[in-house]
Amino acid sequence: MKKNSIVLIELLFSIVLFSIIGFMVVDITYNIYLKNKTETNTIYSNMLLETTRLFLLKNNHLNLLNLVDDKLYYDNNLLLDKVSSYTISLDDISTINICIEDNTYCQQWKISNEN
Repeated sequence: MKKNSIVLIELLFSIVLFSIIGFMVVDITYNIYLKNKTETNTIYSNMLLETTRLFLLKNNHLNLLNLVDDKLYYDNNLLLDKVSSYTISLDDISTINICIEDNTYCQQWKISNEN
């Protein structure tokens, strides 16, 4: 009888221990997933902004930019979507302040107007 009760206590202890370990593994896995999702969104949004900046540096006709609703157009072609804030100052060195996805990702670009 004493041996059966020791085995039962060991079994209960093992179940509790493995349950705690299981919950910790699930929690850590979920946190890694959330962090990975956030990092992926950040990298993707920064990539969109950077490719837009490179496109504007290459084409250098900033007067063709036009913001309609939350979309930025270049010569009536969609350039960038989900633009939440956009200002441009056309001078010798033009300054563009742009934010996408509800002002989550913002950049300031300075582009020379030399041809």
